[in-house]
Amino acid sequence: MYLHLAEDVMIRSDDIIAIMDERSLNSSIINEAYLQALEKATVNLAKGSFKSAVITQNAVYLSPFSPGILFKRAIGLFPAGFLTEHFTGKPV
Repeated sequence: MYLHLAEDVMIRSDDIIAIMDERSLNSSIINEAYLQALEKATVNLAKGSFKSAVITQNAVYLSPFSPGILFKRAIGLFPAGFLTEHFTGKPV
């Protein structure tokens, strides 16, 4: 399955490590180091400031969509209850 990030850009949902908002992304030294390591592989899809960063093993995508919107889109890519169970550890 694929997740639409912006314009004509879609990535495989299996490749997603994290979806973070700008504040969370910039609040950690580890995140900053990861961003620096992938600086050349950062794809800015936002026409201005970004609302979310979609992190994969090989790239960071800066999206104009909020993490909430991307999460709602991602929900449709998984079986019912999968994401809730995955993040909370409790079956739905």
